[in-house]
Amino acid sequence: MFLSTEQLKKLDHDGYLIVKDALDPKKTVDRVFNEYEFVLNKLCYELFANGEISSTYDDLNFDQRVIAVYNETNRSHVQYFDFSLPLEEIDEDTPMWHGPEVFKLLTNSDLLDIVESVIGPEIHSNPVQHIRIKVPNQSFDVNSTKEQPKKAGFNTSGATVWHQDQGVGTEDLDDTNMLTVWIPLRKTTEEMGCLKVIPRSHREDQLFEFCTADTNHGAGIPERFFASDQMIPLPVDKGDVIVFNKKLVHGSLENESDQVRVSFDIRYNPIGEATGRKWFPGFNARSKNDPDSVLTDPVKWAESWVQAKNKLVSEGTPDFYGRWSSDNPACA
Repeated sequence: MFLSTEQLKKLDHDGYLIVKDALDPKKTVDRVFNEYEFVLNKLCYELFANGEISSTYDDLNFDQRVIAVYNETNRSHVQYFDFSLPLEEIDEDTPMWHGPEVFKLLTNSDLLDIVESVIGPEIHSNPVQHIRIKVPNQSFDVNSTKEQPKKAGFNTSGATVWHQDQGVGTEDLDDTNMLTVWIPLRKTTEEMGCLKVIPRSHREDQLFEFCTADTNHGAGIPERFFASDQMIPLPVDKGDVIVFNKKLVHGSLENESDQVRVSFDIRYNPIGEATGRKWFPGFNARSKNDPDSVLTDPVKWAESWVQAKNKLVSEGTPDFYGRWSSDNPACA
């Protein structure tokens, strides 16, 4: 599905675009979600075998099972599902999931047509990619003395801090034509904590300053730097995708529903341009100039991440947040 001239104009003007019915839910999104049901089952049996949970919760649905595991262990297990690595504390036991259905979604031809419409036919799958599992706020006992589950990625249940995707990469990303694609794995409403954006905020010439101090949810942009009152939510249906500019200021709402919000945020850039995390492996997803360079094997994709993890364990994790410091004037 190539974007029309009108769609491209809207993306350029607003900084984001909702593409309705971009993906076939049954052939793409549902298969990914089914794969994650398998991953969740695997996690439950491992935790039960290790004595960390009292039951495998086989009788519960996906949402109930995630909430039960998070509550009983008092921590987020999203890294177990993620198809990237964390930015710190990587060791030999750091889990990842690089399943074939995830790879099929990353390389889906309809999705790549949309991407090609924006950045051209030489497409690199950027390794800054994540699954977000946002559990309901109400799933936690407000009277409990325990803290809510620790984050892995962004916030477990609350609102995601305002940020620009350019700012969560290293400085070499500044010259890259990167496009973010946000994909819901189920219908996502405002109540469930959908994406929120500041339209036209990508038109600023410079990157906004981020603050890393006193936050458990990643570096964020203080609201005094932009028109936060212009925020609009972007509820979407399964099969829709949202594409947006790397400079668009965005975040997400809190999950105030009784459902788990599950979404992907993935990125693409032209082949040969910096990815913003050179120590993580991307791959060529489409190329008219060199079709033989395109990766088509999900096993090789998974192996590339294992190799990257092993290298980071042996050599150490780079100081990623060197771009933003806790004493940044933005924190004042």
